[in-house]
Amino acid sequence: MQTVHYRRWTPQKSPVRIEFPPALLREIRNETTQDHDRGYLFGIRRGDDVQVLAARRAPQSADPGLSGMEPLGLYISRFRGEVFLTDSDLEQFARLDAEVALVVAGSRAGFFVRELDGTVQAIRSHEEFWVADVAARPDRLTRAPGPSPSGPHPWIPPMRPWKWAAGLLALLAGPVAGLGYLGPLLPQAPLHLTLRETNGQLVVEWDRQTAQGAGGDAPDGLGNVGRPVTSGPR
Repeated sequence: MQTVHYRRWTPQKSPVRIEFPPALLREIRNETTQDHDRGYLFGIRRGDDVQVLAARRAPQSADPGLSGMEPLGLYISRFRGEVFLTDSDLEQFARLDAEVALVVAGSRAGFFVRELDGTVQAIRSHEEFWVADVAARPDRLTRAPGPSPSGPHPWIPPMRPWKWAAGLLALLAGPVAGLGYLGPLLPQAPLHLTLRETNGQLVVEWDRQTAQGAGGDAPDGLGNVGRPVTSGPR
């Protein structure tokens, strides 16, 4: 039988007390795929006592590691910087109707909780703590979760349709304007776009093979061809 020694987060001003295993912070770093990455926290809540037991960047509905747990909130992982919640983090917190958020920024971390009046103190955590045994950056940043027949966890809300449109327009406004000016100088090769949502972020990918098949290698002016472009956390 394995004994787990939990760390406790119990600042005097916090309306809840949080316990978590030290391995949770390493799990968050291992799940991180980019700077300012986000994922989801699972565990058990009994009144004012919360146990945060697992972190998943893209949780699946049939994940055996989440058996007996309930969704609690989200985590935010940054390689450096301060421990705080951005406006985008707060928006995701509200969309999930979350109970807690955990920010890990470099070698420091802190929880954020819903206050008794329903507000969230986003500027700073009630209590920060050092993450001495966790690397500031994950070892790898290129892995992506593979497809799962179980599908995404039902707690994860879909992105609002208008945000897909807004994100796409923002991403394409610059390239389209540039192509209008340079169009006569560039080979006319069809480009196909692929849209997908990853953890509340809109990802747009150009199809390099399609462009190459139509006219050889993509010209230097199309530097984004074949590279994923992310609109940022949402």
